[in-house]
Amino acid sequence: MTEVSYDQLIDKLVEARKDESETMWLQASICYYLREFMAVPSTTIASDIGVSGRHVTQVAKAHEAFPDESDRAKDMPFSVHMICATTEDPVGWLEKAVENAWSVRQLKEAIKSGKPDPDPVEQAAKLWQKVLDAIEEGGPAAEYLREQVELGVDVISEAPKTQETQAASI
Repeated sequence: MTEVSYDQLIDKLVEARKDESETMWLQASICYYLREFMAVPSTTIASDIGVSGRHVTQVAKAHEAFPDESDRAKDMPFSVHMICATTEDPVGWLEKAVENAWSVRQLKEAIKSGKPDPDPVEQAAKLWQKVLDAIEEGGPAAEYLREQVELGVDVISEAPKTQETQAASI
């Protein structure tokens, strides 16, 4: 058996992923052309190539939303582009996915919730609840958190107020 190095195998995987992405974009452009310029129904294309009509529609929409390579995020898989293409703002969602390094699952959740940006107050409340839960459990971690909270209270009371806190105290 021929010895193959880790680096050689990784190079092959990277190449295969690149080829897969290029293949998906080629399929998307062909499906788009068949549907839009030849008026072939998605179901006809699907039955001829062994996929669902929904899949044909989705890949065609991905091409429609991101027709040029320059419109696409090179570090994001085709599936992310395909999901973004189902929204009213494909480019905006793709930008958010790139900025937040979202997985496909995280992107779907963000689109479903309609909140592309996490609410900082909600995040702070969840974090604070975790601190309170850890203190309630007791032990060395609880003692450490108590000390940090006490130090934080001193730091916060000495810090200059932001415009928002100043307005709230008026």
